[in-house]
Amino acid sequence: MLFQITLNNLNLKKRSTNQSLGMVRNTLLSSIDIALVATQTGPGVLLAEDHRWALRAAAHKKSSNIQDFADILAIGDEVHLKKIESKFPKRLGKVSKFFAEHAETLKLYGMTEDNLKASTYQLTDTEGIEAAAVIMDAQSGDILSLVGGSSFQSSQFNRATQALRQVGSSVKPLYYGLAMDHGFSPASRIDSPPIVMGDWKPENYDKEFTGRTNLRTSLVHSYNISSIQLFKALGINLAANHFKKLGLPWDDVNLAHALGAGSATLLQMVQAYSPFANSGRITEAHFIKAIENRDGETIVTATDPRLRAAPVLTAKAQALSRTEKAIASSNQPADANNDPRQMLSPAAAYVMTRVMQDVIRFGTGSRAQGIPFAAGKTGTTNGYTDAWFIGVTPRLVCAVWVGFDDARKSLGGEGTGGKMAAPLWKQVMEPAVKLYPSTEWKVPDNIVTVRVGFGGEKMVGTGGIAMPAVAGTEPGSSGSRDALGLDLGSPLSGSSNDSADSAVKSENHDDSTSLRRMN
Repeated sequence: MLFQITLNNLNLKKRSTNQSLGMVRNTLLSSIDIALVATQTGPGVLLAEDHRWALRAAAHKKSSNIQDFADILAIGDEVHLKKIESKFPKRLGKVSKFFAEHAETLKLYGMTEDNLKASTYQLTDTEGIEAAAVIMDAQSGDILSLVGGSSFQSSQFNRATQALRQVGSSVKPLYYGLAMDHGFSPASRIDSPPIVMGDWKPENYDKEFTGRTNLRTSLVHSYNISSIQLFKALGINLAANHFKKLGLPWDDVNLAHALGAGSATLLQMVQAYSPFANSGRITEAHFIKAIENRDGETIVTATDPRLRAAPVLTAKAQALSRTEKAIASSNQPADANNDPRQMLSPAAAYVMTRVMQDVIRFGTGSRAQGIPFAAGKTGTTNGYTDAWFIGVTPRLVCAVWVGFDDARKSLGGEGTGGKMAAPLWKQVMEPAVKLYPSTEWKVPDNIVTVRVGFGGEKMVGTGGIAMPAVAGTEPGSSGSRDALGLDLGSPLSGSSNDSADSAVKSENHDDSTSLRRMN
């Protein structure tokens, strides 16, 4: 059974007939918050009462006090408009009196008292914004539904399978999960001192430094500095190998990848998240379950590599995996069946789903609340050009992306993964979980629970926060690790022999994080 995602699920309507282009003619008497526009059907007005969202977005972008239309519009600007039914603001008095007071200016631009009443327009910020979504059965790999854009008639480009977009902080669970199999736990302590490497100065979104915290808090609130510390402590080469095995097309991995510098398709990210919903084992997606001949005999099944929707585990990646296993330390996940698709131990996958549930309950993904057992992560790229939310249930993996086809265009200050993609993800998943219900996450045998304070210290009794951990990695155990007092070295160093001649390639931030280049 397929689950059909409609345009309504994604809140993307086909371009309506009442949308038109307009040109700003005058930010008329900006102190009263009215702008005049010339439209394809005649003159019109914009009222500030209908555009608080635009004023807020402009204020966020400029970091200044936006007062009126003159601060966000200039004469000659081309704008997208939608005609609306809007009452004339009471604060301006009667229409007739207002027209009389400003008749000279209004008449200059072709405005009459009658069309002042009937020609109210609103800026529309959805023109050109695209979205894509993929839902996959985490156990079988069946693609249950896929939407590649708002209109196939307008564009045949499939943004779910063809668009390589920067992933932002949605990458963080991938290496946080790996860390759970290498001695770290959600309770592991981690430092977040200021980092300056030449012209690269990553920062938390609020420009504040969190001091010593723990991995759970770092991921729930998507802190940047502590995530970089974990990435380095884990090992850039180890993380790069893990990304390759997950099918992510990233070469020359560096510290910027800790914040989402790499680009991937929506389908690739769905597969990369599948180990969280499948006891640590990656699920390879396919569109076709089987091919039969004219006699009804099955001649190709979904296990055939030719039917993979986004192939992973290349020969090179499998060779790397075998090499890694040969030199594995005792705290690496055991794989009794030597299955190259086992990306994480079941215990590490479970721990990460618990942490990502807290991302939705208490962190940047709060707008996805309401889906049973859901765990997920937001992602937003620098300049608000890409908004992501990727989440899992014990049965499904779903990813939603929002952005412009032109990756240089910004969604605006409200265009974060938590504010744009997470609500859409929830809308898509609400009917999906009714068709594909699931039960609570299965707890592996080697899971322990510890109580930890906000600074990462182990607590007794009922104090602190209860956190799950892979047995042997909890605070106080011999196999536990922290990320404290690291010398980060070069931003491009995966090992002491790596080159540091190139510049950091990209900058990313999440709903509560930012990576900024300092000139």
